[in-house]
Amino acid sequence: MRALLAALVVVTPIAFLGGTTVQAPAADPGFPTIHVSDASVILGKKVTLSGEGPILRRLALELRTKENGWQPIAGTRTSLGGNYSFTAPGWVGTHLLRVVAPPTLVLTEEVSSAVTVSVRMPYRPKGVPSDWSWLSHRGARWDPCHPITYRINSGGGYPAARADIRRTFREVGRVTGFRFKYQGTTRRQVQRFQYGYHPAGTDVLVDWQAPSGEGGLTRGVAGIGGHWVMDGRRFAGNMILDQSERHPRAVWRQIMTHEVGHILGLGHAHSQRQLMYAVSTPSNRLWGNGDLAALRRVGPSRGCLTAPAGRIPADAEPVLVGDA
Repeated sequence: MRALLAALVVVTPIAFLGGTTVQAPAADPGFPTIHVSDASVILGKKVTLSGEGPILRRLALELRTKENGWQPIAGTRTSLGGNYSFTAPGWVGTHLLRVVAPPTLVLTEEVSSAVTVSVRMPYRPKGVPSDWSWLSHRGARWDPCHPITYRINSGGGYPAARADIRRTFREVGRVTGFRFKYQGTTRRQVQRFQYGYHPAGTDVLVDWQAPSGEGGLTRGVAGIGGHWVMDGRRFAGNMILDQSERHPRAVWRQIMTHEVGHILGLGHAHSQRQLMYAVSTPSNRLWGNGDLAALRRVGPSRGCLTAPAGRIPADAEPVLVGDA
């Protein structure tokens, strides 16, 4: 009923009619209405936001971000009955959300009350939230509002390596909110100290190499992850895996996940309880509290990067960073 009445009201913007100023009515606080199907869930469970708003009106779901304030993350249009629904963000963290009916030429903006949705890991993470570090360039990030594309050079890897790499990117995406997009295979190899070798349309290249060709794969180092940095933006990522190492698939996925952490800008943790600890052990197969705190610092809850990516000038000097 509330939605129908809203549709029947003729709203006039501020205008001068015969010398008379007509004011548009103020927005009704708390309308659209908003209901959360579950305010606290385990990673993987879908949460729906639903309610009523002005009929046949465009709505935006907004997330309160650390750097950009309220930021739209999804859009829809209300039904003839004024109903709507959104799927809440599913990555790990606490998300403050609201629904907004943007202003039009004849209608004022209407904003719902804010609600909180918390998503947690399906296990109890170890360690303390402060146990993490930046790989380099404090605050530099990938833009979480655009997909990160990747290709795999499977040469030298074990038979199921490609499937495990793709699974790793999917699982990191579920936890962080980053959208990793697989672009297929390639014969290109990572040239760690050079820039510009990535195939067109590829943000990250994954490759298998031997210690004889990659000096960083020594003293038991099974993987290296890194990227380039310029003007607060991380880009042109790489992952190099040691084709001479032999490990169970579960260990390889742990190594791959660790290297994706480096690609995203995470450095090493101090405690063996964190997956980003420098050594892979049975006690740090899963993300710890420090890891998760670090991932929140670089993910979509911080907000989109506001500066456009643009094209890297030929005379630019991006900085290479990486770690094992």
